[in-house]
Amino acid sequence: MKVKSGFDRLRDVMRKNNLDWVVLLRYVYNSEPLMDYLLEQNTDESLLLVTKRKAFLFASPLVIDALKCRNDVILVSCRSVMEELGRMASRMKKKPRIGVASARIPLSFSKRLGRIGRIVSVDEELDSVREIKEAREVSLLRKAAATTEEILSKCFLNFRLFRKETDVKKFLVEEASVFGGTAFEPIVASGRNSRIPHARALNKPLAPGFCIIDFGVKYKGYHADISRTVYLKKNKNGPSQRELESFRKVIEARDSSFSAIRVGAKASEVDDRARKILGEKLVHSLGHGVGVEIHEKPFLRPGSKDVIREGSVFTLEPAVYEKSFGIRVEDMVFVGEKGAEFISGPQRTLLLLNIK
Repeated sequence: MKVKSGFDRLRDVMRKNNLDWVVLLRYVYNSEPLMDYLLEQNTDESLLLVTKRKAFLFASPLVIDALKCRNDVILVSCRSVMEELGRMASRMKKKPRIGVASARIPLSFSKRLGRIGRIVSVDEELDSVREIKEAREVSLLRKAAATTEEILSKCFLNFRLFRKETDVKKFLVEEASVFGGTAFEPIVASGRNSRIPHARALNKPLAPGFCIIDFGVKYKGYHADISRTVYLKKNKNGPSQRELESFRKVIEARDSSFSAIRVGAKASEVDDRARKILGEKLVHSLGHGVGVEIHEKPFLRPGSKDVIREGSVFTLEPAVYEKSFGIRVEDMVFVGEKGAEFISGPQRTLLLLNIK
């Protein structure tokens, strides 16, 4: 499948919503993932204006020299972007309809922009632009996933060196720093701490039993998100039959949901496959898209209106949380012309590691 460029997909959104402009804003307290995606870089404080035929990046003279613009984007140095936008709007026959991600811009900015044209909130539609990945993006996500798995393998080989959950976290962060840093704060949760879905690594000794490690590398702006559950042994005590059965159920749920993935399938139906096996013990969504954000469309959860599209990349992370332990297995999936494929793992066996 030939994937349209990000700008072409954005202009499809503009046509569908009868928009003259789309305005994306990046400022000191706000990131704008669609802007970073379109420009293929993280910009300083600036504004991207996309019209029906052109794109303009407005920035202060103080930062403009540091920006490297695509050939199809016109770089504009200005001290007052509102004045520039006002001048452009004044040359039009009528006030422009301006599409914005209302959740990502300050109310004061929206009000000022509203004096220039009619504001139209298209948050959902703008998020959908990034859902289908170009070949370049899939390659970067594969690299992020492969690097994450390499670091996890190294972590497990050196596990005897760790005494605390925070030791493991520190190792992961330091290893990831070579490649661009972590995609999010790593989770290391052992023993009873593993029963907490979003546990923080504790500055306490590693506890025997299941240990969930949720970790990802951020590589050239693209995020990996992988979870591995291992079993920490102390005094030769391994997992019980009940614990092994719980682990088997999680793998079964992952495989069942994976088999339901096809272009056009409802994300909620893929989620339901896992939920039928795990029931109420799966307390969070089955998965989410990954890209320039760690959580983006599609969202695989009950009630989701998203559908599986060719070119999407997302996670599957079935889990169970009992009173004394938790198990989560998470891998990344790409949906291509030939169907769905794992671009990490997938984990199938339970690794046993000795701790002191």
